[in-house]
Amino acid sequence: MLLIWPDLATMGASPFYSSFMLGAAVSWAAGTIAMKYFHWTMPLVVLTGWQLILGGIPVMGGALLFEPITTFSQLSLKAIFATTYVILLAIIFPNGLGSKS
Repeated sequence: MLLIWPDLATMGASPFYSSFMLGAAVSWAAGTIAMKYFHWTMPLVVLTGWQLILGGIPVMGGALLFEPITTFSQLSLKAIFATTYVILLAIIFPNGLGSKS
C-alpha cells in the first residue's frame, strides 16, 4: 500500500497494474515467510537458482503477454549488458560466494 499511496488518485485509471504491484508485494512477503519457516537442506546456490527460475516464469509470461514480440528484438546493447550484469554479478556471484561460508 505504501508503494501505491503517492499515486492513489491515478490508480482508478489503471487498477489492473496496481493490483500486479500489490500482488508482487504480497508474494514477496509470503516467500520471505516461507524461507524463514521451512528448514531447507539444499545448498543456498541451488535454492537461489530454483527461486529465480520459478519466479522468472510468471515474469516472462507477463512480458510475453503484455509486450509485443517486436519489442524484444529492439533491445539496446546497454539493456543486454545491464541484464547480463544483474544476472552474473548481482545475483549468481554473491550467492555462489555465500554458499561456501
